[in-house]
Amino acid sequence: MSDIDLTKIKTYILHYTKLVGRRQYMEKLVNVLNLDVTWITELDQEVMTGDLLHEYHRASDDDWNKKVGALWNIHEHGPRLLKSSEISLTAKHVEALRRISEDDNEFGLILEDDVLVKTDFTDHLSKLFDETPEDWDIIFPGDGYGIRLSDNKQSPLPNKGVYLANHPASRCTEAIFIKKEAAKKLYEAMKPFTLVCDWEYAWQFYNLDLKVYWFEPAIITQASHALDLGTIPNIPEFFRSTLR
Repeated sequence: MSDIDLTKIKTYILHYTKLVGRRQYMEKLVNVLNLDVTWITELDQEVMTGDLLHEYHRASDDDWNKKVGALWNIHEHGPRLLKSSEISLTAKHVEALRRISEDDNEFGLILEDDVLVKTDFTDHLSKLFDETPEDWDIIFPGDGYGIRLSDNKQSPLPNKGVYLANHPASRCTEAIFIKKEAAKKLYEAMKPFTLVCDWEYAWQFYNLDLKVYWFEPAIITQASHALDLGTIPNIPEFFRSTLR
């Protein structure tokens, strides 16, 4: 695969409009990386009520048990009500999937508004894409809050940076490359969704038999989790998670 030109990839940034500091930070990152960006600012948690809520989210114990039970221990992760912030974020992912599926480009990039990128990000990205098999449907360039390859029951190999993920194959959701055809399948399957985005994605990847690859070491991480865990110094307070 040839080098990746970020200026030619449509990037969808999922943003909660009340978090002004995050918007300012992401605008600077957009300029540094020269991204072609569409902001997903609709579907904030305050408007996810009534018919709009039911259009995107269906609370169902039966669906929960089917999806979670297939991939995790249902006795440890039984049905619960999603928080309004979780519903909003997942709905924004669904909206981004729709736009990718309708765009002319072969694939798109979804970013949440709390990503931290590795130094020399573009160079690392091109190298890893060059290593990625052509059959990919989904790529996770980030590690969420420090999810390692060992958490996916794999061990890193010398001179290897791209791994076909075992199920459950999601790796949080702060950064995802998605091919157009996969986005179409996911959009149709996830509207309405039952689970919060990373769990819903994991089920859909499994159920749709999608090829999901992880970059390891990751070249993106999640500022909100880094702040909560204290793993990276001097993270601004505006990155504090709204999901917990």
